[in-house]
Amino acid sequence: ELYAGIEAAATEKKIEYCIINRNENSRRKLLEDIREQQCSGVLLLLPTLFEKDLPDLAASELKVIAMDQPSALTEIGFVGNDSYKGSL
Repeated sequence: ELYAGIEAAATEKKIEYCIINRNENSRRKLLEDIREQQCSGVLLLLPTLFEKDLPDLAASELKVIAMDQPSALTEIGFVGNDSYKGSL
């Protein structure tokens, strides 16, 4: 459902987007993958998986938003949700 919402919003706003799937064993830095894809912004769906990459992302000129868990870095935005109210 989350991806469907992202797709709908991107289509409505005529925004191109790409999805980069990563795992913690990746040898490349996340910022390298993002730059290779020529992204102008980042939406982190599982920000805790990217803790080691957050300082590089914060120092970049990219717009970075974390979902569900705020970062201690003020350069990284945050969008939360209320799962309990959402389930009701």
